[in-house]
Amino acid sequence: MACRSDASKFCAEHIGKPPQMNACLRENKTKLSDACRKVVESHGG
Repeated sequence: MACRSDASKFCAEHIGKPPQMNACLRENKTKLSDACRKVVESHGG
């Protein structure tokens, strides 16, 4: 849940679609909050 605000800000069109959401978060990793970036990286981002 560390990525909730980042997800809605950068990847709102992918909410409810985990594979696309994960890809979108990886693409936007440089813009994410520190907490979210750590989650993305821990999941192979």
